[in-house]
Amino acid sequence: MAEEIKKKYPCSQKDLYSILETAWENYDGHQPEFALHKALYTVLLSTNAKAAIAAAKALPDLQARTEPAETLRVSLVDKGETCRHNFRKLKSYIITAFPDEEVQKAKFEAAGQLYYSEAGNEDWESVESLNQSGSNFIAANSVALLAGDNMPVGFQADYDGDKGDFHDTYTDFKTAEQTSEQTAEKIKANNAIFKTGMDMMKDGQVIFVEDADILVKFTFQSLWDLINPPVAGIKGNVKRASDNLPLGGATVTAQKEGEPAETTETDETGDYSLRLAAGTYIVTVSAPGFVSQSIEVVVETGNYRTIDFSLVAV
Repeated sequence: MAEEIKKKYPCSQKDLYSILETAWENYDGHQPEFALHKALYTVLLSTNAKAAIAAAKALPDLQARTEPAETLRVSLVDKGETCRHNFRKLKSYIITAFPDEEVQKAKFEAAGQLYYSEAGNEDWESVESLNQSGSNFIAANSVALLAGDNMPVGFQADYDGDKGDFHDTYTDFKTAEQTSEQTAEKIKANNAIFKTGMDMMKDGQVIFVEDADILVKFTFQSLWDLINPPVAGIKGNVKRASDNLPLGGATVTAQKEGEPAETTETDETGDYSLRLAAGTYIVTVSAPGFVSQSIEVVVETGNYRTIDFSLVAV
């Protein structure tokens, strides 16, 4: 298994881009001083660094990467329910064909009964197993099921048609859901521009160590505070309860009574940050396919409350 690519920058990616763009603008204003320190500090270096930032920003964000999978998931829910409905029809045909109740239980299980419940919880492999078991059962028991004008002649073809339709959609869904490679590409690009920018700023701190007014222009934290002044708010991380992996693209909403709601989204690693005025808020975290969570939070002036969430799939 390939090693997981982790971000090396301490902020959200939108803040990273803004900080680095500002840092390289500051560099342009002091390029001659940098060049006196090291000859590698040319005008072209800044041009290339800004181009790399633009290229990283242009890579698809989380929402763009996950939209196809989410659209297919909605389709899978509908098609999965069609398959479950087909199984319920099959059970009714089994009851007529095999009136002995003790026999019926074994027949139901042979037809896929053990997969039925989980198939209704977006367990797509259970839907696949339910469909396959039902198809196999119909083929093996078609004479008994068709006898006495019980199961319609075309039911097996309809059953297998819906089975195939679900399988094709599920295959497309699994392909669309494989966004880890693109996620790694985005984070790798962000890590690269972060390193280039930090290398330049570290030298800037050496060059301007005795000039505090210029020094702050090449201090990462100072630039971060400039973009996001340290005020009150909430921050934290959102994960999936099933596997404890980060849940990017989740919506975090803070609602103070009588005031408009404040909203943000988690980044690639599930992190979020939301500046708020002091007061009491209902903080809600939601994401497609997951049960929302809400808690009451008291935000105090000059303090960021850390609140982590773990969402359970619907």
